[in-house]
Amino acid sequence: MASAIEMTGTTARMMVTGEKVRPQYEYVDGVRTEHPRVDEQNRPLHRVGAVVEMDGSSLGHVSVLTPDPAPFEQSPMGTVLEGTFPHATVSIQDQYTLRIKVQVADLEPVSGGSK
Repeated sequence: MASAIEMTGTTARMMVTGEKVRPQYEYVDGVRTEHPRVDEQNRPLHRVGAVVEMDGSSLGHVSVLTPDPAPFEQSPMGTVLEGTFPHATVSIQDQYTLRIKVQVADLEPVSGGSK
């Protein structure tokens, strides 16, 4: 049985849900450090919830890890952001939960939300 499924697409759309953007930190032996978690380009990562669609297929409400939180922080709830070349990984987090990780380049607003 596979422990993860990898998916690559051409476009992803994310709806801003108004959730707070939170910085991510490294953990050592299960204890949080003060060192920020970074991506491959050494940029600090932030986590925020969003409703995600990849190439027209809904992934549902997922936790998004991003080096650029500005599109989520500066856009009102309901704003749709679109990005290119999405890559998603679906894995088992625990007995009852799937983890969906989505990486997307260049998120830009394509429709407005409520103010």
